[in-house]
Amino acid sequence: MVAPSDAVFPPGALILVTGVNGLVGSYVVDQVLNYGYHVRGTVRDKTKSDWMREYFDQKYGRGKFELVELKELDRMGSLGEAMKGTYLSQNEDAVNSLCYRLRRSHSYGQRRHVLARS
Repeated sequence: MVAPSDAVFPPGALILVTGVNGLVGSYVVDQVLNYGYHVRGTVRDKTKSDWMREYFDQKYGRGKFELVELKELDRMGSLGEAMKGTYLSQNEDAVNSLCYRLRRSHSYGQRRHVLARS
C-alpha cells in the first residue's frame, strides 16, 4: 500500500514508534510499514523482541524496521538518540515522559507527535 497523496511525510520517511512490542505499538508499526514508511521501534529489552525485526523484514523487506533498546525510557535524554532523523513519534507510555519528549522533539527535527493508549 502506498501512502495517500496528501500525506504529511515524504515516501520512505522514518517514523519513531515507542513500545513496539505492545498491542497498540505493534499494530501501528504494521500499518506504518504497510504505507511504505520506515520504522524505528523502541523496546525495553531487545532480546525479547528481536523476533519482530525478523517478522517485519520478511513481511516488508529488509531494512524497513529497526529496533532500539531503551531500558530507562522515563530517564531524561534516553530517547534523544532514537528521535534523531525521525519525522514523527508515536507512543503509549507514561504522560510524564511525554512532556519531556514534546519539549525535546523539536531539537531533534521531529515535526509531529502522536499519543495513543490502549
